[in-house]
Amino acid sequence: MNYYTDVNVKAEQRYDALRESETSRLLRQAGVGRPGWLRVQIDKVECRVGGVLVDLGGRMMCHESGSQTAFSAYTS
Repeated sequence: MNYYTDVNVKAEQRYDALRESETSRLLRQAGVGRPGWLRVQIDKVECRVGGVLVDLGGRMMCHESGSQTAFSAYTS
């Protein structure tokens, strides 16, 4: 890159950072801010636990002996 392109890129990056910080400030004032770190971690754990439970339920249904279930009737 030449000098002028580099200066323009830096100016655009500063403008983007300023705009993002202003948007964040306005969202916080409105009470709609991004979720905190703890909330994000809790959501991730809930998703993983849900996936494990779905997988476990599928395995249990596949191992049932001879009884007809709605799931097995649907997949047959």
